[in-house]
Amino acid sequence: FFIRAAKNLETSELIYDEEPCHLPVVSRKYVDEHFLRDPNLMKCFYEYCYQCGPDLICIWETDPKKWKPINHSCDPNAWLEGLALVARRTIKKGEEITIDYATYAYLEDKDAEEKNQFECHCGTKECRNIIRPNVEYKMVEIVDKYKGHFTTYLEALIEKNARKMTNGCSSF
Repeated sequence: FFIRAAKNLETSELIYDEEPCHLPVVSRKYVDEHFLRDPNLMKCFYEYCYQCGPDLICIWETDPKKWKPINHSCDPNAWLEGLALVARRTIKKGEEITIDYATYAYLEDKDAEEKNQFECHCGTKECRNIIRPNVEYKMVEIVDKYKGHFTTYLEALIEKNARKMTNGCSSF
């Protein structure tokens, strides 16, 4: 499934605002107890959910069958401003709305670096072929491209990593 623009949208125009919102949040323990037995659900979990705190994970709906996330593109037409989704460039009515998963799909999980990756089929000139949110938020070209448009939690991790690099530490 995918989401299409219901009208023409100009650059920076609000697509939808989740702030304030009632976005379902679960703990990693909850995920392990309720999602782990279902491989399809875990695949969706790794692709579509995102870390919003040290042990807090945002999910789209409490019922995973109702999840309707926005599709990924390596050259998306939308991005985040806080919890709001805004047009990154002009979007025509009927055009699919996309976001780069590197800007939000990070998960703190021992298996995330391996499992939280997928093949990309966006077909853009900028296609990275394999999307790895747990690695890409550390890449200079990704940070430069999306600075200010990651989730608040990822922005904090990026800032923390930048401070480490400035202080002479070479690892994340």
